[in-house]
Amino acid sequence: MTKWKLGDRVMSFHHVPCGACFYCKNRLFSQCKQYKTTGLTGGSRRMAGAWGIRESDALVAARGIVALPANVTFEEATFIEPINTIVKAVQKARITAGETVLIAGCGPSGCNF
Repeated sequence: MTKWKLGDRVMSFHHVPCGACFYCKNRLFSQCKQYKTTGLTGGSRRMAGAWGIRESDALVAARGIVALPANVTFEEATFIEPINTIVKAVQKARITAGETVLIAGCGPSGCNF
């Protein structure tokens, strides 16, 4: 059973960490064994994408999907994952006001900032 129904405005995480291991407790989610094997993208056991989630996929449905707030457009929602990646990188780098940084990359984050 899932709390989601057809027509709900949601976003899905690309991977789902366990939340209980050493890495999760230290917010190093990408090192979690479950994170590396459960999700919606390449490298996961299930690679069907968010639209391919089945009701039997209880872990992803329960912990890998969140409601999209009504005030966030679908266009804005496309930036949730890339912006999250940037925010985490800045936090881990401990960048402070006045420092100079170089952002390089050929993805949308590297090309637009």
